[in-house]
Amino acid sequence: MREIAHAAGGDEHLAAITGSRATLRFTGPQIRRFYKTCPAEWQRTAEIHLVSSFIASLLVGKSVSIDRGDGAGMNLLDLAKGAWSETLLDATAPVYGRS
Repeated sequence: MREIAHAAGGDEHLAAITGSRATLRFTGPQIRRFYKTCPAEWQRTAEIHLVSSFIASLLVGKSVSIDRGDGAGMNLLDLAKGAWSETLLDATAPVYGRS
């Protein structure tokens, strides 16, 4: 959690970007924990879904994007821009091979 907040410039800046401070119950910090504790499994991870996008994906038979409303609770969405924060994504779990 600390790494994500640090990348944002501290807890207050993270809250300004995402609407909340990083807490372990949010998806971003959970992804960070998985990335750090299970690096081999992380390298094999192709997609991440929340329960809502996973169920929708099963229903339509293809991968469905995470709903922005659900995504707002991940500590990864820049609310003002309405887009994923590259800085917070990289601080959470850098994608291998991406510069």
